[in-house]
Amino acid sequence: MLLDCLIPRSLSPETENEGVTLLHNLLMQLHLDRKVARGLGWRGFLPSNKGNFSWSTRLANSDLVYGIVFMGEEHDDQAIASSFDLYAFPVEDELKTQMPESMQGLYKKDNHIQKIRTLSEHFQELQDFKIGSMGLVFRLDKKGLNLSFHTHKRDARFIGREMRPARALMPLFSALIQSFKTSLNTTPALGVLKSGNLPSVNDFFIEAEFGLPVFEDDEEMDAVYKLSAPPLSYIPDEVDLSDKPLIHVLCGFLGSGKTTFLQNWLNFLHTRERFTGVLQNEFGEIDLDTALIGDETCVEALNDGCICCSLADSLRPGILRLIQNTPADQLILETTGLANPDNVVHSLER
Repeated sequence: MLLDCLIPRSLSPETENEGVTLLHNLLMQLHLDRKVARGLGWRGFLPSNKGNFSWSTRLANSDLVYGIVFMGEEHDDQAIASSFDLYAFPVEDELKTQMPESMQGLYKKDNHIQKIRTLSEHFQELQDFKIGSMGLVFRLDKKGLNLSFHTHKRDARFIGREMRPARALMPLFSALIQSFKTSLNTTPALGVLKSGNLPSVNDFFIEAEFGLPVFEDDEEMDAVYKLSAPPLSYIPDEVDLSDKPLIHVLCGFLGSGKTTFLQNWLNFLHTRERFTGVLQNEFGEIDLDTALIGDETCVEALNDGCICCSLADSLRPGILRLIQNTPADQLILETTGLANPDNVVHSLER
């Protein structure tokens, strides 16, 4: 069946939120293969389930943090219909200025990052950032899937083209379409509903259908603009398509502040859902830096030597262990204060 690769069991709409399961399994499956996830534009995702199940995520071709919040599910003897609300949070100062002052107030609070990361608990107080909805409807026999987005072309609250709801959400929709296409190995039928068939000329509705039709009374052909590909799809670059991991080398003399800089860097990356692994080269019996970094980062320690000389042969195995232990988007190599950067780069090239 079409959806067996994502839900390999029989569907149980009476006891399970199957839409949540389907979407979460898709995101998990993709992020287990970093090359595939990066090639589709994903830069990490963070689930939250203390209230309504939600996900926050970043994309390579957008300066927004996206939020997806599960709102409910219905079913009959033919299909399951799940609904989600969609949120968009600017992270760049230029985009923040396009919002009304009432929305900018969120960013003046010290806990705004944590609220976005735990969206399932705070989505009700962040309603101003909700700019659309998503429908996920799939057949009980798992032979067909319909994914749809409904938003507005313009919103009077926002100043600037980049914050127009339809444009702002399109990278997310395109990433999900391409992700389902990759996972299901099926090309969808794409269409945008014409304004005359919507409640308002300001409404925007786009959908993708995989496999067999989900709805028996599909819209007439003349009511839909057919598309050959999702708009604003991410185009991967050489780094995304490379089989080699993206590695940053952090060097500096002893006491120069490498670990403090590393902590701030990791905090910056994690708040943007760009998860990172760290390879640390330390002397001594106790690795204090590893304890300082915290639990969100997977750390591989190379002790009792220097990676640019005595431990050069240990670098590659350490990197491979780190890659196997974490679905990180990138790796940071923190060297000792004695390391020669030229020798480190030479070790990485071998």
